[in-house]
Amino acid sequence: MKKKVIIVLVVLFVIAGGYFGYKAYYLHKYSTGDMEKYYQNFIDLIGEKDTYTVHANKLDDSEYYVFDQLHIKNFFSEFQEDNVSSHLKTFTSLTGKNTNVGLFHHELPLYLAYPPLTNEEDATYMKKFMKEQQLDTMLDLFDYLYQNKNKKVGIFDSFSTIRENYVIKSNIGSFAFSDSYSDQKLTYLTGDYLGYLHEGKVDSNTFQPFRSFVVHFIVGNEEYGFSISTSDEKIDREYVLDLINTIKFE
Repeated sequence: MKKKVIIVLVVLFVIAGGYFGYKAYYLHKYSTGDMEKYYQNFIDLIGEKDTYTVHANKLDDSEYYVFDQLHIKNFFSEFQEDNVSSHLKTFTSLTGKNTNVGLFHHELPLYLAYPPLTNEEDATYMKKFMKEQQLDTMLDLFDYLYQNKNKKVGIFDSFSTIRENYVIKSNIGSFAFSDSYSDQKLTYLTGDYLGYLHEGKVDSNTFQPFRSFVVHFIVGNEEYGFSISTSDEKIDREYVLDLINTIKFE
């Protein structure tokens, strides 16, 4: 009898060792170490966020530039179109001011980054997570992550939780996946349209420093928006807010 108990214990020990050994491998495979500081920087921005109320000013039809359902004031007279796809259109300034603009459109809830990530398996995990936590928009997700900012993932968490943690942090971390890039401000957009504005700055010794503005609008189960990266001093936060107030969706 004693021998059988020992055998059972040995078998259980081997199974447990194999399970936790694989769990350790899985934690290593989906480690967030490289992106953790970028993720934490963004969490700090959520805690310090501003709120801006959008008051959409209707323009004459001739004054709009149209990309899918997105209508925005046409400020592209000095720009050249670079790329067009089903979800993205990009432009480069012809004035030598080092300005690039992008218009984008994609489905929610996966894509936190711009340009959007397209890993189908990641999409499955994100959608499952959003549904389980009853999170409808990116703003809901940001608030949830800030409320749970001290939660850590470890060997006793499920494989699904480990993967979800990786997907979320890799998406949000990709906002600023560079040591030369600094997150500066996050602004929730309310009023006529719901969304957020993310601002950052790039300082580099190898090329001209520039500022970046990425605007996301949540429209039903889709997201529209635009991005501007520029060294042109006239394109600042107020300039971008003025553009935001020309937005409409049809």
